[in-house]
Amino acid sequence: MPTKQINPVDSDANQTRRSLRRVVDERLLEARFQPIVELRRGRIAAYECLSRPSPDSGFQNALALFDAAENVGMLWDIEGVARDNSFGAASEWPEGVLLFMNCSPQVICDERFLDSLREGVKRAGISPRRVVIEITERSDEQADTVVLDQVQQLRDEGYQIAIDDVGAGTSGLNRIMSIRPAWLKLDRALVADIDKDRAKKNLVRFMVHFARLSGVRIIAEGIERREELGTLIELGVPYGQGYLLGMPGGYDQRLDPELRDQMCVGWNSNTSSAMRDPRSVGVVSIISEAMNLDASKTATEAAQACLRDRALPGVIAMDGYEAIGWVSREQMLRAASDGRAELPIASLVSDNAPRVCGSTTIVEALEIAAARDGADASAPLIVTDGDRVRGIVTVRDLISTAAEVCRAVQTRTNQTSGLPGRVRCDEYVIDLIDRHGRPDAPKGAGPDAAFIDIKNLASYNEAFGFELGDELIQELVGQLCSLVNAGGRDAFLGHLGDDRFLLIASNGRIRSLTSKLVEGFNRRLRHNDRLLRSSTGGPAPVGVRVNIHLDPFHGMETLRAFYRLERRRSPVMDAGDQPRNEPRRVA
Repeated sequence: MPTKQINPVDSDANQTRRSLRRVVDERLLEARFQPIVELRRGRIAAYECLSRPSPDSGFQNALALFDAAENVGMLWDIEGVARDNSFGAASEWPEGVLLFMNCSPQVICDERFLDSLREGVKRAGISPRRVVIEITERSDEQADTVVLDQVQQLRDEGYQIAIDDVGAGTSGLNRIMSIRPAWLKLDRALVADIDKDRAKKNLVRFMVHFARLSGVRIIAEGIERREELGTLIELGVPYGQGYLLGMPGGYDQRLDPELRDQMCVGWNSNTSSAMRDPRSVGVVSIISEAMNLDASKTATEAAQACLRDRALPGVIAMDGYEAIGWVSREQMLRAASDGRAELPIASLVSDNAPRVCGSTTIVEALEIAAARDGADASAPLIVTDGDRVRGIVTVRDLISTAAEVCRAVQTRTNQTSGLPGRVRCDEYVIDLIDRHGRPDAPKGAGPDAAFIDIKNLASYNEAFGFELGDELIQELVGQLCSLVNAGGRDAFLGHLGDDRFLLIASNGRIRSLTSKLVEGFNRRLRHNDRLLRSSTGGPAPVGVRVNIHLDPFHGMETLRAFYRLERRRSPVMDAGDQPRNEPRRVA
């Protein structure tokens, strides 16, 4: 009788299955929790549950474990242990802290998956809306086509969806558009050294803008350096994760106080550094009050609230501290009169329920509102401040405010240069006078100011026409903007009218900035052949005139007194009178 041959591959697979079965039966999988931090407030908003094989499991690391499970068809069993660990820990978390769970598309598509989640949240005593299903990269195209139906069912039951490793692997735009997640996690490859890489900054800036318009929240993964964190805050990334913020460990972690201060100060500085023209006005200025109602309340109970208050336009459906969406008056009354009367109002919330923070600008809010389709287009935006609901902003109020902004821009922004105009300059100077003009204000603590114009511009316009004169002004505007952008956030640049500009800067940098301006403007003039021919043939050569005043706001009493300095030469320095190289003459 012939001897049966044993396939070495089958033997290895059987051994792997036995090892994995032991991991499952003996629960040789340990949970580690890494914090996900809200960068604006410096607080832990969620934990991602990461699984690690126990030292006596026979597997060296998590990658080896999950690769082995995928190869022999045991992902369901291994991920089941990981889910049990996650739910067991989340039952002890404070209300409002979210749980991120990694799930492969193969497991999500399993017909047992939804039932296992229902059992998990029931056992943990938490709401499905506190659970974020993070779709991992263990996927193929076929699995992705099947997973879409399951993702929709997950949404219907209240679970949130996140896509992992955006910017790497298969997490491309097509996948984002098909799955329509609530969260995007930027891959470490995009985050690493972002402070030194302009292309990465531009891509993340695009993703942040896309997320705002789409009502999606972004998490930057793999933050390991303070410089990376600072850059991400500047770009407006709202959430972060990485070794700098917290290592995988217990779920009772605390943020480093110094790091938390860096986040809060950086975010506030980022917000306040924007020039305060009408286009940067936040929606916090037009918030309306709204009724909050627990999402578990029935449509009948919600309708009764509507009947008690005839002016009630709708309610914000709440799951604990979190706003899950808007339910209009019409939706509640209609549901109460048909077969949905006893359903919770959570079932009436649409997918498209944008939440914005109070610092969201009117322009951004309009873009978010305009991106919605159908009946959702008329729903208000829900304004939150971290985990606190502030109220709503209606589409009507947005449109009304936008009209006011358009009118205000005409008076507050110079149409020629696009810089803050005279009204905005006056506001900025008055604020500085209020802070530094008091008798008890320390001397030398305030910023310096410089009045800038073009020498001999009137005679230049008379000789060569206003077209070339306007080109000179635009050249000066370009030079000024480049200097201010490179000079830091504490510099203010305004257009007083015609060729007159106001530059305000602190830290004793006004001299170096204006010296660079004079040098740069003259250098550009020499290389602009058209302007050069005109400037050298005119009645008087043109050039930049800079009138500097150090600490002018100390003891300053009125706005009029400040502008009188423009007509008075400073005894400190007048860059316009400095020796300079005359342009070479062109035949």
